[in-house]
Amino acid sequence: MASMTDKQKFYSDVIILAVEGGIGYWSHVRSYNHGCSSNLDDDTEVGRKPARAEVFDFEDGNVEAPDAKWHKLDNKAIAKAFKSIMGKGEIAFAGERWRKRMVAAYWANDANDLDSDDADMVVQIALLGKVVYG
Repeated sequence: MASMTDKQKFYSDVIILAVEGGIGYWSHVRSYNHGCSSNLDDDTEVGRKPARAEVFDFEDGNVEAPDAKWHKLDNKAIAKAFKSIMGKGEIAFAGERWRKRMVAAYWANDANDLDSDDADMVVQIALLGKVVYG
């Protein structure tokens, strides 16, 4: 597999930040893979793969129900969220200052200045179409 682009790494970093710190209060996560090497001595990103997970919104009912609706969280979903964030129109619970920070992070391919609340809102936009839990 070819190396991930900087944009793909950025999207995956947002997923990791959200799953490991931001979305647990409204969701259940399964099949999570951060895509990073398990070799603690390897500080390079050679062989890194895109992060991914399946997410269940508690508002959708019982996580164990046979018809439980699981959302696919991957780089494609995060890319879709950023397309929305970079568009026009208000994003509930976010504000223009937040949008500008997300746009700056997007163009810099740098998730280092994002926190778990930022990643949470990006994932909500990705999976639910808007920020539902503010």
